[in-house]
This record gives sequence, structure tokens and C-alpha cells, in this order.
Amino acid sequence: MIDQICDELLDVIRKYEHGVNTAQLNVVKADLKKILKNEWVNAYVREKALYVSEGFQRWFSARKWKQYPNCKQQIISDIAWLRSACETAFALKTGMPG
Repeated sequence: MIDQICDELLDVIRKYEHGVNTAQLNVVKADLKKILKNEWVNAYVREKALYVSEGFQRWFSARKWKQYPNCKQQIISDIAWLRSACETAFALKTGMPG
């Protein structure tokens, strides 16, 4: 599930240009909520999800993305950190690899 959601988030950042896009921002928020509702989620996962959310909020804003020249690359990196945090949290909680 986590791999699928993270892949969907990567698809959004690669497919859609910066600028106002409420529909895709809502998709991102829904995907992050799917992750955060899991019982194995810890503070570190929540922090990484927040970074992804904030990044997409900048990306899909009218002007904020201009203040961050590496905005797209940062979001991609934050998604990778989120995936890793989820795998670790899942493994710690369940004793099984993510």
C-alpha cells in the first residue's frame, strides 16, 4: 500500500506543473490521509508526511513555488523519506519488513 501511494505522489509531481491545482492537491491530501490512518504511524512518519504536504502546497500555489528553486526535487526527496519512514515504522510495529 505504501509503495503504491508514494508512487502515486511521485506521478503527481512529475505529471503536473506548478501553479494552482486544487484537484491534485486534494488527491495528495487524500493519499497522505491513507498513510496517516495506519496504527503503525509514529511521529517521524507524521513529520515526513507534513513535509510532503507542505511541499505540494507550495507547488500547487500561485506564487510560493517561485521562492523555492528546487521545489520539485525537494518534494521527490521528501516522498522518498516518507516511504522509508513508513517502512521502518511498519517493521518496528509489526516485526515484519515493510
